[in-house]
Amino acid sequence: MEAQGPVHVRGRYTVTATATNTANAPTTATAAFTVLNPTQPATATFMPDADSTVGVGQPVSITFDEPVKNHSAVTEAIKVTPTPAVEGAWHWFGDSRVEWRPQEYWPTGTEVKVDLNLRGVDLGGGVMSKQYKSFSFKISDIKRVAVVDADNYTMTVSENDEVVKTIPVTTGERPAHTTWNGIMVMQERYRTLDMDSQTVGLGNEYMQKAVPYSMRLTESGTFLHANTWAPEGTFGSANTSHGCISMTEANAGWFYERSIRGDIVEVKGNEDKPVEPTNGYGAWNLSWEEWTAA
Repeated sequence: MEAQGPVHVRGRYTVTATATNTANAPTTATAAFTVLNPTQPATATFMPDADSTVGVGQPVSITFDEPVKNHSAVTEAIKVTPTPAVEGAWHWFGDSRVEWRPQEYWPTGTEVKVDLNLRGVDLGGGVMSKQYKSFSFKISDIKRVAVVDADNYTMTVSENDEVVKTIPVTTGERPAHTTWNGIMVMQERYRTLDMDSQTVGLGNEYMQKAVPYSMRLTESGTFLHANTWAPEGTFGSANTSHGCISMTEANAGWFYERSIRGDIVEVKGNEDKPVEPTNGYGAWNLSWEEWTAA
């Protein structure tokens, strides 16, 4: 008996098997079955985008639109193949999001293929996936890491472990708007973006139109961006923001033109406000032991 390719939901299949008895006489049996339609089909979205180039901090992130109870079935069905090979593992954040990351930041230049072999997989609780898709992405040739020192109002940018620039910044005003502490991964990049305090639960505190060079770090609304309204002398001398990390337009433009999704931004100095691993791509705030435990 030989099967080729995945089975399809609601598909009808016939299985024919031939065996020999003790007298060496062949016996053939045929049976038919239909793959049941799940009570609730599930669809997974993924990051990074297919055929994209991303920074060394970008995890493979899969999000389901229905809860997954059978975690092991999913992680066994999705294959991540880095070239060259690196050690990595899956970690579940609740029942809807699972991520794969290496033990350390990705080696530069790594090619990654992901096979979503999910079609027909029982996700538990009457949920089944219909997806069967492969995609690939590449890790940048540049390991770019920006370290923000909130106590000294600076952001030091390194490329392949060599410092290329130190930028004066302002971060969140303490204690009400302290910037998250920890390792964050650049999620999105906008040449301009309207910023409205109501979208992050801060009422009517601000509305800034077309903020230049806006780069998202967290789902809760932390951005790196140009600040064209701060008083002269703010950068490098005081923390005055609502939690974002901002700098002059010239410095923000310099960083924007060099950066890509998946680059690392690490904030130090605000140990009393650690960023949650689920707030954006916070995978790197978990030790390898914590990562592989769930």
